[in-house]
Amino acid sequence: MQNVNAKLQNAYYNYNNNIYTKRRCLMKRSRRRAAPQTNMFYIIALVIFGIAALFSFLSYTSSLHSSNSTQASTVSPPTTTVGSNSTTSGITTTTGNTSFSGSTQIIGNWTITYYENPLYKVVLNQSWGDNGTVHQYDGGINHRYIVNESIGNVNITLNDTITGPPTLYKGILFVTTAGPFKYQNSAEYIFTHGSVAAIDPYKNVVLWRTHLPNQIIGQPVTVGNLIIVGMGNNEEIPPQNFSKYNNANDGLFALNITNGHVVWSIRDGTPFMPTPAYYDGYIIAPNMNTALIVNATTGNVVHVVDTGLPDTMSSPLVVNGIAYFGAGTDNAYTSAPINGSFTFYAVNMLTGNFVWTKSFINAGAGLNDVVATYYKGIIVTGYLWHSEYTNPVIVGLNATTGKQIWMVNETPENKIIKIIEPPANITGHSFFLTEPTMSAVTLWHGNVYADSNFEGNLYCINATTGKPLWAFNTGQTESNPNIKDGYLYIVNDPGVLYVLNATTGALIKAEYIGMGHLSNEEVITKNSVLFTNLNGTVETIPINDLIH
Repeated sequence: MQNVNAKLQNAYYNYNNNIYTKRRCLMKRSRRRAAPQTNMFYIIALVIFGIAALFSFLSYTSSLHSSNSTQASTVSPPTTTVGSNSTTSGITTTTGNTSFSGSTQIIGNWTITYYENPLYKVVLNQSWGDNGTVHQYDGGINHRYIVNESIGNVNITLNDTITGPPTLYKGILFVTTAGPFKYQNSAEYIFTHGSVAAIDPYKNVVLWRTHLPNQIIGQPVTVGNLIIVGMGNNEEIPPQNFSKYNNANDGLFALNITNGHVVWSIRDGTPFMPTPAYYDGYIIAPNMNTALIVNATTGNVVHVVDTGLPDTMSSPLVVNGIAYFGAGTDNAYTSAPINGSFTFYAVNMLTGNFVWTKSFINAGAGLNDVVATYYKGIIVTGYLWHSEYTNPVIVGLNATTGKQIWMVNETPENKIIKIIEPPANITGHSFFLTEPTMSAVTLWHGNVYADSNFEGNLYCINATTGKPLWAFNTGQTESNPNIKDGYLYIVNDPGVLYVLNATTGALIKAEYIGMGHLSNEEVITKNSVLFTNLNGTVETIPINDLIH
């Protein structure tokens, strides 16, 4: 394993020059032959009139755009910062035989540290095309992140907790971290900072790493040459301590994909913990009480959607420009909910308006965590039954109207699926998380798959009819499964990998891989399965070793 804690070089952008360039003169002077004085007078008059008309038009369109943005929301948009306030260079750190030089950058109250490998640089493989592109959680609406390319053997330790899926884009692996993992009474943890790292999966080296002042638990979203990620709350101690929320280190930001330098940032004092989603030039990023719709290139806030609910870890599902996500009240885990305390939203990303909303009166938790999926006009999401907090309810909703089509209620008095049990001799790392939650929903061949961390059963349900097909006892699990060629892969929180027949639920392989997980789904390539874990390990296992 390669221990990486390297600080990389900061690129100082001359943003004043960029702004000047964007506003460059729209007319170029050229040499002309001398003209009679009268003609010259008319020419000058016409030029002055044309420039005045142009600026008048630009002013009008700018005010029109501002008017439309304001009408879309009653919440004032936060400010986007482009660039840095100051830069300090000359930091050097040695890892192995490699000396990493770097620098720090100050953006508002943020102190950002860059590390860059002097021997290896990011070289994007353009022949990959869109293969591996991540525009929403796990790459697409089915939440099966499969990259049809072969990679090398990866075995690297970043020494910080990894809780979200990595992104494998144009031959480079991008990983987010959430600071050191600390057990407290076997039930609590603290994440104190975060980073984004770029790894060459062929040379097995870190290319750059950017350290930021807050935890990052979402997946990197790729938009051209940008990596877009949100930062969550600086400390989280389950059950959720909301006094730790709304700190100055929360924000949404974009990094240059080649060197990890911050291109734009939004610091509004509320946590951006879910994975944001991209559509047609815009990013939607839910946070506390709102969801921002942002120009992905500039970071300018276009719409602020007022949800009024403070707790959301539900990464948006985007289908044809409509974003679907859930949110909940801040006392979700400590008291019985009331109607409206858990709501599911459908938002038009181009207008910022609600298409529909649906409240779940019996939801106790989970709706604010689940990443929904889509199949033939049906949105599938879920929540935990409020009187038990451990039993999942999975629902199918009409994507156009929000009307409930079917529901699978797995409360104790309504057990309708026979549970397939794993071998008794397979155990993992002792791990217990006090927050009840559910995994993202995975779609494959018209069936949906969802797990929960307290009940610990993976359910397979027909997405059209809601008919339960089978369930497998994975144990405490927050990660959703990944599926390729009929093989289902899922790692539970204690670090046990299960390989199942995706059609029948039959066990093919169970093995402790020494990697405690949270919501970091596996990445499947042509030749391997890539895992990340709570200890900061990034590792591949040949796919043939797991299915034979």
